Amino acid sequence: MNAQDLCVFESCPRRYVWTRSYVCFRISPIFALYQALDAGLRGSGEADAKNKLIALAGNPGLDITGPDVYDVAIHLAHLAGIVTAYLRGGDGAWTLVPPSSSPFLWEPAVYESPDGRIRRVVLVDRWGDDRKFEEARSWRSVGEICVTGREMLLNSVVIGSTHNKRRTSHWTRALTHPRNRGIRFKKRTGSPEFAGSWEMIQRESWPGTTEAWLGQMQEDGCFEDLVHSLRIAVPTRRKEFLADMARMEKEMAALPEDPAMRRAGCFGFSPCVFGEVCHSRELVTPTAVGYLKYSDLK
Repeated sequence: MNAQDLCVFESCPRRYVWTRSYVCFRISPIFALYQALDAGLRGSGEADAKNKLIALAGNPGLDITGPDVYDVAIHLAHLAGIVTAYLRGGDGAWTLVPPSSSPFLWEPAVYESPDGRIRRVVLVDRWGDDRKFEEARSWRSVGEICVTGREMLLNSVVIGSTHNKRRTSHWTRALTHPRNRGIRFKKRTGSPEFAGSWEMIQRESWPGTTEAWLGQMQEDGCFEDLVHSLRIAVPTRRKEFLADMARMEKEMAALPEDPAMRRAGCFGFSPCVFGEVCHSRELVTPTAVGYLKYSDLK
């Protein structure tokens, strides 16, 4: 069991069972970003993050359509790479908190922090009080904290909203000078506006280094809006929450192959890949529309 299981189960038992039972045709861009980021943080860094995303774009493929799928994959790969480079800084590879067998089998998705806390990274389109409270109180935070009994450092990275399948933020685009190809992100206080000759450029199209891009973001004061840290203490009701998790584990284990659907789980954190099945004209199973079971691949 892990925090993702708890979140999906609460949103829709059918989505939980089918996600664990069937091979998905495609992976959503946001989940691809998380997997690429994890590969970069725990691997050699930026290059591993980029390579992981490109690999996922090839197999199983990104859950997007259109003639520009490859270009979108390159864009997302550079986004994963630059966020990885920022988070790691000059440090070495991060390590995951090891699995736990008490009070139940638990697969952590958080990292060890040198100061003894656990560390979680969340990618968001924007950061405000509502999203802060949601992340701090979700099983992705509370579950990890209660099992480990350790305070969490939550790092929120704002990657911007999606436009034309690409994320719009200073991580991915800047203004470039037409002659010297230098880049800028923000107008400094008291300085004139950028001349009309400055052009918008995507990170993947700029020939400079990631270090230079991040350095200019730092100089222009971008990180104050893009990176937020939140300390989350061990809840006083830890034993009660652990009991809830143990109860949910038993409920998940007892689910049938085709549980009832909850419409609240069709969207939420990301659209459910089984939406076409649940909302079809006639009630069908994933197998009827071509999904394969993991058990059939063994």
